[in-house]
Amino acid sequence: MTAPPNGAVAGFSDTAENYAASMAPSLAVVAAEVVRRAALQPGERVLDLGTGTGAGAALALGDGRLLTGVDGAAGMLEIARRTVPEATFVEADYAELPFADASFEVAMAVHSLHFAADPVAVLGEW
Repeated sequence: MTAPPNGAVAGFSDTAENYAASMAPSLAVVAAEVVRRAALQPGERVLDLGTGTGAGAALALGDGRLLTGVDGAAGMLEIARRTVPEATFVEADYAELPFADASFEVAMAVHSLHFAADPVAVLGEW
């Protein structure tokens, strides 16, 4: 497995509300910079990997873009779906994506790659 161990994913799910209240606000500047550097274009299909509470997905919306966020933590996705209803959120291991190759024009990750047990393998999947 190249994504975070199941225990880590369960931990994020169980503490999602606390994460949303404490960590997510402090990462807002990082999310904004990731979205800025992505240089998104109108109408693109964007995949937000390790979306968590959906902060990056929320910032990437607009101009007809279709946003899909992927996260293994159900608790995080509950928050993302509630706060970013315009996006689609999928519960999945970001190291084994449930999408066909080239399903998205843009893949972005705000705060997730460093949790991968094998970041190089995960980047290969992305």
